Amino acid sequence: MFCMKFKKETRITFLYIIIGLGWIFFSDYFLLLFFKDQNMINRFQSYKGIFYVLITAYLFYLILHRTFKNIRMHQRKLKSSHELLALDNEQFRMLNKKISKANQELQRQKEKLSESYQLLEADNEEFKELNKELEESYNEINELANNIEKMINITSGLNSLSVDNTDLFLSDLLNTALKLIDKANQGAIARIIDDNLVFIDSVDYEIEKLNQLNLKKSFVNKINGIKTLTELFKDDISAFENSKFYERYQKLLREINDSIIVSFNNGQEKAGVICLLIDKRHKQKFDENSHRTMSAFSSLASVFFKIQKYHQVEEEFQEELIVAITGFLELHDTYTDGHSREVAELSRKIAREMNLSDQEVEKAYWAGMIHDIGKILIPETILVKNGPLTSVEYNKIKKHPIWGYQALKHSGRLKEIAEIILYHHERWDGSGYPYGLKEDEIPLIARILCVADSWNAMRSNRPYRSHLPINKALEELRDNNGSQFCPEVVEAFFAIMGEQIAI
Repeated sequence: MFCMKFKKETRITFLYIIIGLGWIFFSDYFLLLFFKDQNMINRFQSYKGIFYVLITAYLFYLILHRTFKNIRMHQRKLKSSHELLALDNEQFRMLNKKISKANQELQRQKEKLSESYQLLEADNEEFKELNKELEESYNEINELANNIEKMINITSGLNSLSVDNTDLFLSDLLNTALKLIDKANQGAIARIIDDNLVFIDSVDYEIEKLNQLNLKKSFVNKINGIKTLTELFKDDISAFENSKFYERYQKLLREINDSIIVSFNNGQEKAGVICLLIDKRHKQKFDENSHRTMSAFSSLASVFFKIQKYHQVEEEFQEELIVAITGFLELHDTYTDGHSREVAELSRKIAREMNLSDQEVEKAYWAGMIHDIGKILIPETILVKNGPLTSVEYNKIKKHPIWGYQALKHSGRLKEIAEIILYHHERWDGSGYPYGLKEDEIPLIARILCVADSWNAMRSNRPYRSHLPINKALEELRDNNGSQFCPEVVEAFFAIMGEQIAI
């Protein structure tokens, strides 16, 4: 095998020599083989030469055509490359010109930036000072926002707070004021009772010693707006019972660094004061924010007394209205005369025995007062019927909890009582009406009302029977404990009745 590698032109030359030699040798050989006539041989020799020229010309054409075609193609590509290169050179010159301009502009911008940097450096100290002032303002605003939030929380709690517990509200007010005005580390709050200023709560002072000052209402009457203890008295001892207490008061002034005191009103009358102090150990003073906050607390306390007065009037009106409705029911059903009030009183006693909150105890009482309000819609002939009820009549009787609920459910203050009325005939084992609730599904006060109502019904005369003797009624409660009645409520009932037995 011929393994050597040649260049293309060498291979073409070598192939041409082989073909030429082969043609000369073999053409003469075949001529002599087929022809004997010399003239014919000479003639074919001429044809052979012509044919050889044509064949070699064609072969050279094929070889050269391909070669020159490639050369022309490369020439065109080279020309295009030269044109692109010329274009790129022009673009490069333009780009170079732009870069030169950009460098000049960049240099100008650099100079401007250097000037700006110098100005920025000059303003940096001023900005730091401004930032410091802004941060202080932010902290002040944030503190004010927190104070406002706490004030809103106190205000929103006025409706849920028992308005009868004035002392608790005033105590909370003092402690909140001390939290909001953190400069203060001492304080006291007092209200007027029978022309005497009685201290309700204090921080860092004993209530007994403060009340020994025997301050009078005249002390509070001097307070208009924001005052300090020093401004109030100076050398005046008229507000004190004797000079001994005035000396104690002067000693107090010597122990404090600053004070702030405001009064609050109950309508047009002064109702009390709130006072905050900073002792000698602290060098701070109350500022304008402290004064504004104390004014807000004064207004808040005054609003509380207004709400308290309104609430008392509202409760009195509500009580009179409920009593009137109960009286109307008793006119409608003469056999239940006094029943609602007795059930209400017993429900209240059971609720107290079960250690419910004051609010829940009162809720039990008022639920007892109007638990049968739905019976107003039941015909009197059914209510006073002297004999067994038909199924139709009994089904009407069973609707009175629903009718009572529907009558009261839209009242904001009686909505919760309405739900108690709805469920007061449900039974512990689930066999009651109207919904067949059982055990803890039944509200606790409704369970209490069930026992109180049943007990009073058993002990009262009805059109269809006489009252049960007390022993028989107690036996009924025992027998139905855990089926009709809640065991916990029955236990509380027997505790009230003085029964010393295991339930």
